[in-house]
Formats: sequence, structure tokens, C-alpha cells
Amino acid sequence: MALTDVDQHRMQGLLAQLEGSTVGNARLSPLGGSWITIELGRSLLFVEMAAWRLEGSTEFLVACEDDRDGIRGLITELDGRTLGSIQVSRHLDLVLTFEGLLLLLFVCTGADGEFQHWSIQFDTRQTLFAGPGHSWTLSGPS
Repeated sequence: MALTDVDQHRMQGLLAQLEGSTVGNARLSPLGGSWITIELGRSLLFVEMAAWRLEGSTEFLVACEDDRDGIRGLITELDGRTLGSIQVSRHLDLVLTFEGLLLLLFVCTGADGEFQHWSIQFDTRQTLFAGPGHSWTLSGPS
């Protein structure tokens, strides 16, 4: 089941606080696979069990199933760029718009999934978890 309009609106409100943040580091996880971490100001985005693609304004740069060396080299294109907007879909997909780049995250498991798709540790010490399945939670101080 997709997010309700109320849940989507609430998540969008939480994510909006990241807009205007500058990427300090965007890196491929040393744990393997295509997991990536992105520092957004003092917050951290962890992409775990989600497919993703990084696009330039005129070309496709790199995606989660590419060679790890290629990912490692190109994901750093986000470094130093400002997040202009972030949008969450009713299915927990994300679209992050940076100066000249677009990062698309796609949930790749359905309602029966067992793992988180992505999470964000905000500088407020709250963490937003997307997944498993179509669920989401917010933990930490209110």
C-alpha cells in the first residue's frame, strides 16, 4: 500500500529542511554493493536497498548497477553542490535536484520487503527510515 496523502505530506515537510544544504561528501559504501552515503550539511543520507541513478543535465552519469570503480569516481560529482529540492513519492522514491545534477532513488522491494530502502539522519538527531516495504518511521527526539 502506498503512502497516504497525510504521510507523504508529513515526510515532505521533514525532507524540506534539507533543501539548501551543500554536499560535503558523497561516497560509495565500503561495505559492498551499491550503497552510497551523502553528507547534506550536517545531515546524512544513506541509500541502502534502493536502486539509484545520477543524471547530468544532458547525460546519464552513473547508476547503482555500474562497476564499483565507476560509481566511486562519479558519485563524487555531487560534492560541493547545493540541494535545490527533494521530493518523495507515494512509494518512497526520492528525487533530489542539485545544481546541474539529478539523483533518483527507486524503491526496489514491494510491501513484503524486509529491509530499509534509505534513511536520513538529520542534524536534529532524528532519523527518518524509509522501509521496509511501504512503511516509514521517525525516531529520535521530538
